[in-house]
Amino acid sequence: MRSVMGVCYVTLLLMHRITDIKSICLNHAEPISSESVILKTDIKVEIEGNPGACRNSVIVLIGEGGRVSVPFSIPGCSAQLYLVAGNKEVSGRDNDLSSLGTDLSVWKSIRIGIKDRLVFVEIDGKNAYQVA
Repeated sequence: MRSVMGVCYVTLLLMHRITDIKSICLNHAEPISSESVILKTDIKVEIEGNPGACRNSVIVLIGEGGRVSVPFSIPGCSAQLYLVAGNKEVSGRDNDLSSLGTDLSVWKSIRIGIKDRLVFVEIDGKNAYQVA
């Protein structure tokens, strides 16, 4: 990612309807530096009908220089997950992404950050995953 993103979009790509998002908070005013950014949100996803076995959801940060895409699924489905952090791609088939297995049908506090080229994910205040 470039050092400064002129545009930063936060996209919640969810296969199910979002019941509610308490807040989405980025820690910067414009421009947003890809060297240091933190997204914090509380999220709950409502499952309707046949949601599929794994109930996959993705939170994506998009900037001029690239994207960070953090997937979530219910516990036990991490092999289907695929995390992207700039040029780094992490497949759940080849890497242990089981810490991103969480039930989003109940309120979860999610924190996704980039600090010194390290991307980290926290769920309910606990370190879930990091990649450089």
